[in-house]
Amino acid sequence: MRAFLVLALLLPLATSAQTRYEWVGGNGNWTEAANWSPMGVPAEADTAVVANGSIRIASLTQNTIIAGLEMGGLGVIAGNFDLTITDHLLWAGGGAGFETFRGTGTITLASGATGHLAEGTSRFQMT
Repeated sequence: MRAFLVLALLLPLATSAQTRYEWVGGNGNWTEAANWSPMGVPAEADTAVVANGSIRIASLTQNTIIAGLEMGGLGVIAGNFDLTITDHLLWAGGGAGFETFRGTGTITLASGATGHLAEGTSRFQMT
């Protein structure tokens, strides 16, 4: 029993809780914790949701990796950096003539990730 307790104290448990972050920042930087609810910045195990009724522009300020991205309403991802999604993409934002991803960066779905573009192809527009 003592050996188990010593081993348990020496080997920290690896936990990776996924958090669902919703963009509340209006127009602002992706890496600004106050632009997300709960306050923080989506990391590799997390899902980012940019889905509000008015235009919301989340500007990437560095290459970013997240598990999930859910776009809706008039959400926009902008910037000259790359966004990699490792689990799922649900894109139901934007509208005809409205760019939902702008800048020179790219969005990459990693091997094994799923992508769903909802409500017709006019919802996903890039420059």
